[in-house]
Amino acid sequence: METSGFRYRLEALLDRRSALKEKAQKALADAHKAVVENTERLRRLEQEEVELRERQVEYQCGLLGQGLPDVPTGEKLQRRIDYLRALNTDLQDLKNAVFSQRLKIEDARHAEEAARQTLVDRSRDVEVLEKHRSKLKERFHQGQERLEQIEQDEMGSISHARKGI
Repeated sequence: METSGFRYRLEALLDRRSALKEKAQKALADAHKAVVENTERLRRLEQEEVELRERQVEYQCGLLGQGLPDVPTGEKLQRRIDYLRALNTDLQDLKNAVFSQRLKIEDARHAEEAARQTLVDRSRDVEVLEKHRSKLKERFHQGQERLEQIEQDEMGSISHARKGI
């Protein structure tokens, strides 16, 4: 049986759909990478927030004189108050950054889900065309086999008819 005789007339469309599927796979990988990177950034920001809170508590305790043997002078006390205000400002900035990062993660997850759905759709398109090609190829081969069988039957009939002469 010769397979070179079969030519799928929608091969260009199948190739295009396969290319779109590959593009969708890359988009999904990129979207997943964005989710991972944003999640890691959130983890780092939350860790920074914890560390800053610990420093804030430490300085609040120092400001109130708890756990420190020496009582701070007015100037030292003012510097600590200023530093504590700066820590509060930094902590608020970090809280805002954490909130913003959570929104970025949510957006990235939505983008990832959209990319996943696109990949599913593109995969389905390719699968449909591949099944179509496979069925047409099978029909083509069955037709070829039928033609060969008819030719062999005719040759056998001719041969039998010649022997009978």
